[in-house]
Amino acid sequence: MDDAKRLGGVAAALLLGLGLAACDASERRVNEVAERVATAVPRAGVHAELTLIRGQIQTYRRLHGGQNPPSLQAMETLPHLKYPDEYVYDPSTGTVKSKSFPEL
Repeated sequence: MDDAKRLGGVAAALLLGLGLAACDASERRVNEVAERVATAVPRAGVHAELTLIRGQIQTYRRLHGGQNPPSLQAMETLPHLKYPDEYVYDPSTGTVKSKSFPEL
């Protein structure tokens, strides 16, 4: 009877351990998904604003004989940006990039 109890205890401990490991893996997965979602929202906003800014740079060039704007602020038609400190603009090339999402 003692062997049966020990075996039952070992089996219970093993099942509990497997269950905890599965819970830990599930929790990690939930955290990974939550992090992706939290990043996706600002990334989408920055992507939309970059598209808008790049279009405004092209418009500025057409209106100013092919010259790039000296700064983003020089484009008076540029609307209020939700992420104004997010962008790095190079007036010599007319390119604008995101600090947080340089791949965009």
